[in-house]
Amino acid sequence: MLHVQYLRILALHGRLRPVIEANFYSGSSVHVQCHGNTRKEVLATLCSWLRPEHPPVSDQPILWLHALAGSGKSTIALTIANGWDKDGLLGASFFCARDGDRSNINCIFRTIAYRLTLHLPTFREHLTKILETDPDVYSSTPTRQLEKLIVEPLEAARADAKSEATFPARVAIVIDALDECKDDAAVSTILKSLALYIGRLSPLKFLITSRPEENIARGFLQQSLDENTYKLALNKVPEELTRRDISVFLRSRLDEIRVNFALDTSWPAPQQLENLINLSELLFIFASLAARYIESIGRDPERRLASLLDAGNEATANRGTSTSPFHILDSLYVQVLQNAMPKNAPLDDAGRKDEAALRAQLKLILGTIVLAEQRLSPTTLDALLDLSAGTAKRVLPVLSAILTMPDRQDHTTPISIIHLSFPNFLVDPTRCTDQSFLVRPRIQHSHIAFRCLRIMNLALKYNI
Repeated sequence: MLHVQYLRILALHGRLRPVIEANFYSGSSVHVQCHGNTRKEVLATLCSWLRPEHPPVSDQPILWLHALAGSGKSTIALTIANGWDKDGLLGASFFCARDGDRSNINCIFRTIAYRLTLHLPTFREHLTKILETDPDVYSSTPTRQLEKLIVEPLEAARADAKSEATFPARVAIVIDALDECKDDAAVSTILKSLALYIGRLSPLKFLITSRPEENIARGFLQQSLDENTYKLALNKVPEELTRRDISVFLRSRLDEIRVNFALDTSWPAPQQLENLINLSELLFIFASLAARYIESIGRDPERRLASLLDAGNEATANRGTSTSPFHILDSLYVQVLQNAMPKNAPLDDAGRKDEAALRAQLKLILGTIVLAEQRLSPTTLDALLDLSAGTAKRVLPVLSAILTMPDRQDHTTPISIIHLSFPNFLVDPTRCTDQSFLVRPRIQHSHIAFRCLRIMNLALKYNI
């Protein structure tokens, strides 16, 4: 019997073509869960919204968690998805990202449908019947996918249930970082689809996280969604709670660094910790990147903390009329990039040329990483850019605060960017003010296209 079920699920996988990497526990994700004893109030609100045994904050079937980049939305989504999965409440998750099929809106509903087949046997039976009569529905528009792959089998499964006890009362669906999907529509295609069928999706409850991008905000203004959505803005969380959570996180991380580097128990000084907390300006991504920067392998944490604070304080003093919420975060990115360059280069002409060449090489590599359609391994990056073998692995480890690199002997795992705010910084001339690191997308895309054509010209042969 189990063998038969396995074959049926395998057949559904082939027919639906889900994006396995979009699941919350995917090894390709760069997200981490909330640090212990942080975000307690937000997580409690999410649990109260979903769990019928808790006093509900809302009985609406959609909860939209929104905030600026770097506020910790994906960390919260990952933490709650993991908790709901352990409790048997999670039906499906889709963690969007700007690479591969995780950015494809045509993959979201078919992936959710596949995950639901693993949790709801009666749903699986009815979906199988639909696919037998319409095997190509997986390639249809998101609206039709939602109707045929989720709404119709869900309604049929509920009709089959002999009583309320035989079918789940609540099934959580988590869609994280919807704004990272490629969708040029004036109103989010996914939200327009949900607006049409939200009254027929019980018992599914959707947690959707995103930045408050215009097409997404418009989507939630549609009457059917506006009436059925609980909107939770992280910027409305009291500042003292966010500051408390960042303080807890930084204290814990700096304690780890102190132990790992055998530093004096007096490090960091209380005023240094307080300064670092102030510089975060309530952005969790600043706190996270700062800790990664301070503990970079082979570096001096004491010196790094001091230089980070100096740069941050200088950026604060020179803020002027800037109203950017990322002003201090940007100064951290500049600090990371500048520290990636050797400091002992000679000042003669040859030395200056060498330093300029190193900066140009780093800019070329980073520009390709942030703009390439697919994430690239160091080996692929070397080949694409016509660099000497091993160049990427030799150059990039000093940027461990903003990139995750595969192990030295791993030649296939792609390089990952810790947070989307870094690519946004790198291509924005109002944020990346150091011209030696600023990436101009039109020029970079042209170079990538030229290298791809060059490789094709050299490697492609007739009839292969």
